[in-house]
Amino acid sequence: MTTKHKNRQPLSFVFDLLQQSKLKVILLGCFAFTAFLTGIIVAARTGSSFDDVAEFDIFSFGSGFWGRLFSMILVASICFGCSFTKFLFPLALLFLAYRGYLLGINITLIIVFNGLTGIVGALLVVLPCQLLALFVMLLMYILLCKTRKDCGLVSGTCMKQCFVIFLGALIFLSVVCILESLLFALFSPTVILIV
Repeated sequence: MTTKHKNRQPLSFVFDLLQQSKLKVILLGCFAFTAFLTGIIVAARTGSSFDDVAEFDIFSFGSGFWGRLFSMILVASICFGCSFTKFLFPLALLFLAYRGYLLGINITLIIVFNGLTGIVGALLVVLPCQLLALFVMLLMYILLCKTRKDCGLVSGTCMKQCFVIFLGALIFLSVVCILESLLFALFSPTVILIV
């Protein structure tokens, strides 16, 4: 945070930041939503063409966790790099839209392959966790751009603030990923059948 925002409440700062960056938020939101719908359409049209349903096991902790965590860290790192200059905004837009596409395709495939359990898992676990992760990446990108604009790119304190923002976002994304994996274990088909 810049010095003029240190004494403000965190949520009001977030809302002010989003309001100041309306155009970026609207563009990123529209592209992510369009990509989300595209993912749903692609998965609905090609969902039955997947041969091995057993490989699409979202309910095991180990296999899905590392893939989701790597994907989140990769997209967050690319957004961090794209925040250095406004000319890389389209690249950040593309990768945040890609996360929206993955969300749409994953929700649809979870429902197709797991039936009722997939609906519960998709709506109660995947959708909220992945929307939260997408929002954190969007907020991180906008906050990094604003920080670099306010204090300059070459300043040592600016770089330190940017790394703190980036590390905070990575920690929060890791917590979301762990929470999502634990909730998947809770909503697995065997647990739902026992309850």
